[in-house]
Parts: sequence; C-alpha cells; structure tokens
Amino acid sequence: MKNSKFLRIAGMTFAIAIIASSMQPLLASAHEGSNSGKGNKEKTEKVKENKEKKEDKKGDRDHRFNGKCLPWGILHAWGVDKRLENGKGLPAGLFKKFAKCDQPNATTTPDTVAPKISDIKVVKATSTAAISWKTNESTTGSVKYSTNSNLTSGTTVSDGSLVLNHKMDLAGLTPDTKYYYRITVSDAKGNVKESSILDFRTNVLPSVPEQDTVAPNIVYAATANLKATSTRLVWITNEASDSKVWISTSSPVDISGAATVSSSASVYYHDITLDNLATSTQYFYTVSSTDSSGNRGTFTGNFFQTLAQ
Repeated sequence: MKNSKFLRIAGMTFAIAIIASSMQPLLASAHEGSNSGKGNKEKTEKVKENKEKKEDKKGDRDHRFNGKCLPWGILHAWGVDKRLENGKGLPAGLFKKFAKCDQPNATTTPDTVAPKISDIKVVKATSTAAISWKTNESTTGSVKYSTNSNLTSGTTVSDGSLVLNHKMDLAGLTPDTKYYYRITVSDAKGNVKESSILDFRTNVLPSVPEQDTVAPNIVYAATANLKATSTRLVWITNEASDSKVWISTSSPVDISGAATVSSSASVYYHDITLDNLATSTQYFYTVSSTDSSGNRGTFTGNFFQTLAQ
C-alpha cells in the first residue's frame, strides 16, 4: 500500500511539472508570431535543431534507462525525456532511486547470503549409502563421513559442479555400523553452508542358514505282506527323504550300483514293493534315504525268506 501511495504522489508531481513546462513553449510561440519572416525562419531552424538534439538524447535515454528500474509509464510519459537526462522535475530521491541501477557505473549489492540445504535423504545398504539433498541455489557439494561422532577424522567425497540437486555415493562401509556425516555446500560467490552432523546405520548382513549335514535317521525297517514271489519293505525316517532298496541273496549287500527299487518322493513313511522274487529264498536287503541337502542314511543287515509256492 505504501508503494502504491508513493507512485500516486510521484505521478501527480510529474503532471504538475509537465503542465508547467508545456505553458512556456505556448507563450513563447505567441510572442514570436509578431516577428518578421526572418524570425520565423530562425525559429524553424531552431526547432529542427532542438528536435535533432531531442532524438539524440532520447536514444541516449533509452540506452541508459532500459526499463529495468523505471516503470514503463514513467519512462514513456510525455515531456519526461529531458527531465530523465538532467534529473529535473522528479521528486527528491526518485530519480536516483529509479535510475541508479541503469547507470553504467552503478554498484550492485554483493551476495553474502549462504545457500539453504533441504530434503536430505539417505538410501543405505550393507556396505554402501547414497546421500541426496537440495539447495535453493546452484552450489557445489561435499559430504564428510566417519564412525567418529565429532568428525575430527573421516573421508570426504565432493562434486565441484554448481547444481540444485545433489547426490553423493559412499562405498566400502562396514555392515551394521553407525556412520556420522555432514554436508557442506558453496555457491558461486563463495558463501558456505554446513548441515548439522547427521547419522545413519548400514544394513545388517543377511543371515546364512545353517547347512544341514545330518543324514536322515531310519528309525524302523521291516517286511510286510510277505509272499512267495513278493514282499513289501517299510521304514520310517525322522525327516523327509527319498526311498531306495538293494537286495541280494548273499551278505553284505552291494549298494554301489543302481538300487533294485527306488522312489524319488520325499516322505517320512517309506513303502517299497519287491516283485519277481524266487520262492523259498533268503534275501538280504539294505534301505537308504537321502534328504534335500544330499545327506544319505542307510539301514542294512536285515533279511527275509520268501514263502514256498
């Protein structure tokens, strides 16, 4: 509101000054009208000369006052050309206020304001971290980090590019460790801003499951439904595993070759049927079960006798 009132006062001052200045040429014109033709000729030449000077000054005015400081309406107001050249007709201080920044030797206020840091984020893993942030003006950036909470020692990564969006990658970190860091930025004028000391903890290494090295325990093995040419062999294991059977008419049973009968089903209760056996014959057998980790348990030393026909 103060600026609006100020401009209204300035406009009224301009109007009064312009009206006063416009009255003088009219009075002079009336007085010169009574002179001879020679006077009119001199007047015409003088007007032409003044016009040329005015054009030169207008060009100089437009060069000096390019509209960056003066409002368009004031800059192009009727009769203001000469007043802008010599400063007359303007309220005290207004000419200097509006025209100062357009003068060739005008001084500018030095930038002494430090940048602002915002939107700090950390994306971390077990041995790496990515720290990002934003600044309100283009700046360089650096990050100093350490396991030391006061950062008296540590590692610094930096980027000399003047940017608004920053990102620093940290590598070679120790898993499940707390790190402290501080962000420092600097603008083109050398104004520096530091963040407070912040921290993050790297991720824990994923646990490795304990390797299973224990073979299934065969807690029971026996024949069932014994007949002259067939029988069933059944056994139980303490964990899911497959089923294999080797039989032989002599002992010990050779299990280095392919099993006599097998099943890949992973089960606790194993039930294998043996067919095409000889009647009234003694058979020795070995059963085996292997779990998903490749551990194999065996049960051997048992035998059965087929029935007579």
